[in-house]
Amino acid sequence: MNTIEKVAESVLVRMITDTRYDGKPFRTFDDTAEEWMSDIIIQSADSSNLDTLYTYGEQVLIAIAGNYSDDIEPDTHISSLTAWLAADTSHIEYLTDAMDNGASDGGNGFDLLQAAQMIFLDEMKNNMINMLEDQIVEEEDEDLAEGGESE
Repeated sequence: MNTIEKVAESVLVRMITDTRYDGKPFRTFDDTAEEWMSDIIIQSADSSNLDTLYTYGEQVLIAIAGNYSDDIEPDTHISSLTAWLAADTSHIEYLTDAMDNGASDGGNGFDLLQAAQMIFLDEMKNNMINMLEDQIVEEEDEDLAEGGESE
């Protein structure tokens, strides 16, 4: 039987580092990846910045593949946090959510940015888990339709 952890691992093994024409590396999928694999990354959070989605999506998938570990942590360097915030205008909504949730009460800007990014990461994780569960059901349905048994 497929588990969420196994399916997350099957996505991770197809991720590679490629190089743009300007020499900058980026994360993507190899040629054997199926469309649903990139959909899990791209549809996991409210961001249109693919570099952001692939970078943080991979971190979330690693945590999911590790038995739902809660090891997902926000960045610890202010430059990384501000780069994340600047990567997509929709990230300001996560900052607003963090303020609405009281993250700015008695804290500082660094804590607020970390809280905002944690909301983003939690959203990715929850959405990915749901999409991985859907993928398992779809695969089981396909197996049954082909006359096989669901594992």
